[in-house]
Amino acid sequence: MGFNLSPIVVKRELSLDDLRGRTLAVDANNMLYQFLALIRMRDGRPFTDSKGNITSHILGLLMRTTRLMGDYSMRPIFVFDGEPPDLKKRTLEARRRYREKARRE
Repeated sequence: MGFNLSPIVVKRELSLDDLRGRTLAVDANNMLYQFLALIRMRDGRPFTDSKGNITSHILGLLMRTTRLMGDYSMRPIFVFDGEPPDLKKRTLEARRRYREKARRE
């Protein structure tokens, strides 16, 4: 959700090299959700462990974090901001319903 920072922050594009050696705060929920949605096996299924638990988010987190640390000397800090606001809760519930419907179909 966030808020409008444009009155007090000047927007500029940065490269990863511009952030080399810096501490970087990362929205952990968005990052983990991105990995769950994108990291898949060749057949389209998410990665799982030997017990069938989905591990795509762990794989993605480790790969990206080690790259940022190794290639760019960054120090990532993962931010979990607690409960989502009501508006986002409705969106998350709608996503859950769509997912359940897709599984049934």
